[in-house]
Amino acid sequence: MNRLTEIDTPYGRKRLHYATPLIALRQIAKRNHWHLAVRRGRLIMEGYQHA
Repeated sequence: MNRLTEIDTPYGRKRLHYATPLIALRQIAKRNHWHLAVRRGRLIMEGYQHA
């Protein structure tokens, strides 16, 4: 069963339709060089910050 998963990315909220959302999120984060984090019980993607 496909479920709608809503995530926060550095470019706004995205909705994903995947049977295994966590795998999809990891692949998207790796491809875009983002960091997966949990904030207030929500899984979000953060951009890497450069000093």
